[in-house]
Amino acid sequence: MQQITVNTDNFKRAISKLSHSFSAKSMLPALTHVYCSITANNIMMTTSDLELTGIISIEAESKSDFTFLMPFAQLNQIISVITSEQIVFEINKAKTKILSGFDEFELESTSKIEEYPCPKFEKFDSKISLDANAVAAIKSAACLLEKNIANLWINTVLLDPIDGNLKIVSTNRQSLILQKLDIQIEFQKPLLLPERVIKAMEDIQLPTTIDFNEKRLQVEQLNYKLSTPLIQSSFPPYNQIIPYHTVNINIDRDAFFNGIKKCSLVSDDLKTVNISIKNSEMHLSTNDENSKLKIQTKIDVENNGPDVSKSLLTLELLKVLGEARYKQLSLSLNEDSRMLVITTPEDENYLSLVVLKVA
Repeated sequence: MQQITVNTDNFKRAISKLSHSFSAKSMLPALTHVYCSITANNIMMTTSDLELTGIISIEAESKSDFTFLMPFAQLNQIISVITSEQIVFEINKAKTKILSGFDEFELESTSKIEEYPCPKFEKFDSKISLDANAVAAIKSAACLLEKNIANLWINTVLLDPIDGNLKIVSTNRQSLILQKLDIQIEFQKPLLLPERVIKAMEDIQLPTTIDFNEKRLQVEQLNYKLSTPLIQSSFPPYNQIIPYHTVNINIDRDAFFNGIKKCSLVSDDLKTVNISIKNSEMHLSTNDENSKLKIQTKIDVENNGPDVSKSLLTLELLKVLGEARYKQLSLSLNEDSRMLVITTPEDENYLSLVVLKVA
């Protein structure tokens, strides 16, 4: 029998991160387990669904080196109810006892350790080091991502190295977010970062590096690594759709977001909100004939252009405004506009677009 002891909080955080690369519906029974390797007072745990592979290491007390498997879903359920400071694991072949205070749980592996497809350690030739601001920008851009098998790029954020800067771009065909960061980069080709990888980058304050080669990429945050095959799909030429624009409206971001959110009470994903700019006021209203609820609200704005009335997709506005990390926004909107252009005086490198409703 082998035994290890771990800190409960550290173990719970590790399992939470590994859940991003776990799938209970795996075709390989071994992949419904977490692979555990004990070496030198350390436990390295791995989960994989063959698309994502997550590896994390935490401190552990043990008198020997060994490997074993535990069913991940059941383990996750068990540790969610454990409140003691430490957890003791007693491993006897395929069975694992989990001891916590006066509680005892037992798990049994349904696969052999040799059946687990352990990941190969890749050699990477390119690296990006991201600070908290860069990670926040990537996660903000991810608000537009959606599943699409035919076009893999639509479920990614583009990291595009341009003239020594890094452009972060996402689009879902109806909206676009573009942010330019002045950070040191060591690669020349655009890189597509999948939505599932971005979701796993939970703590934006942690130092983050992205290593990649021609076949795979790996995101690393302290003791956690997540790798996936590199997406070879091409991102559309986003620069071609950014129109020439002149700011004519300045508005408080919170007031704008809350106004759109009120109007969304009678709008589904396909509905619109009517925006009318008159003098120094923005009037928002709904126009859903099937709803008995009508909403109108007004926001004070700084208007430097002519009066204008347009309809925009409610859900798209909520996505973009919900992730905008600024207090003041600048809008470019006129009667000839095909899309709303949103910038901010707080950051000249931020821009987003929302397509207008086609009449």
